[in-house]
Amino acid sequence: KNPGGKTRRVKNSGMVKVIAALIIGAIIGGAAGGFVGAKTSSGGTIQAVSTPHNTDKITYDSDGNMTVSSIAAEAMPAVVSVYNMTSSQSTNIFGFAQNQQQSSGEDTAQGYGSGVIISEDGMIVTNYHVIEGADSVVVTTEDGTQYDAKVLGADSSLDLAVLKIDGSNLPYLSFADSDQVQVGDLAVAIGNPLGSEFANTVTDGIVSGIDRQISSESGNIGYIQTNAAINNGNSGGALLNGQAQLIGINSLKVSSN
Repeated sequence: KNPGGKTRRVKNSGMVKVIAALIIGAIIGGAAGGFVGAKTSSGGTIQAVSTPHNTDKITYDSDGNMTVSSIAAEAMPAVVSVYNMTSSQSTNIFGFAQNQQQSSGEDTAQGYGSGVIISEDGMIVTNYHVIEGADSVVVTTEDGTQYDAKVLGADSSLDLAVLKIDGSNLPYLSFADSDQVQVGDLAVAIGNPLGSEFANTVTDGIVSGIDRQISSESGNIGYIQTNAAINNGNSGGALLNGQAQLIGINSLKVSSN
């Protein structure tokens, strides 16, 4: 078990529906009071309405895509650092017993990853493996503000989790329709590769493939493949299209060794 230590690549069109299911389940279960800035359609797909935060600074290329620098400026404030914390407490965030032995009662980070704010009141999507086994979860936003986060829903088989921090008027990302993603589309990844000292690193590339069936701990799931550089700590971060919209959550890295 190495939370945040392995980076798994992006899920395909089912990701948005799974996020919706996790959020709806958490709300019905009484863990959250509402979902500001988003709604569910009859098909269960979550849709967020968002306007650019930096309209006066956005520039476009000849293909009608925002430039990578504009995408970064628009999306980066909505990408957060997620810390998997351990302590001497007897249970973790899921209520399971832990056998922790520490001389100090202070929480320490046993893993890290990235997350994406998807509502102005602090709903966050990340990977399940980033928060797996945590006694508590701490989120740090781009401006350095630190929050204690609650886990509203999690699905290990799809490597997704939904967190909640107490906030208001937070920057957040809107969803694109990942069914419409095509090979060759611009893809921009934002996250924390190699640790918090590299927080909010931006890499760009293209969509290299769609619906890649890859066997992993999560089973056979369709993934979006990108050649944008992704490393440890990018887990849970954003994969964006040319309009700074979320098309996936970075989850898996495939390598020859």
